[in-house]
Amino acid sequence: TAAPTALFFKYNTSLGPPYQVLIDTNFINFSIRNKLDICQEMMNCLYAKCTAYITDCVMAELEKLGQKYRVALRIAKDPKFERLPCTHIGTYADDCIVERVTQ
Repeated sequence: TAAPTALFFKYNTSLGPPYQVLIDTNFINFSIRNKLDICQEMMNCLYAKCTAYITDCVMAELEKLGQKYRVALRIAKDPKFERLPCTHIGTYADDCIVERVTQ
């Protein structure tokens, strides 16, 4: 059985609103396929204000994927998403996100 989200936050007390959420390419594509508004659904899920962040690596990955991902790129460029600059070498988004989360 799945535990409610509230239980996760009950035991992880260092996490609190406003939540900062790192968005990756898959997250954006999932929201497109399921016709979800990213910011609205994050608030519905977490019951709090959320700030969505997109790294330069995710933007570069979307640009490299070409025409098939043009809608995802347009969504990622929306000013409601905060941009996080990357200072490392390369543009592999997964490594970038893992590095940021583990800092």
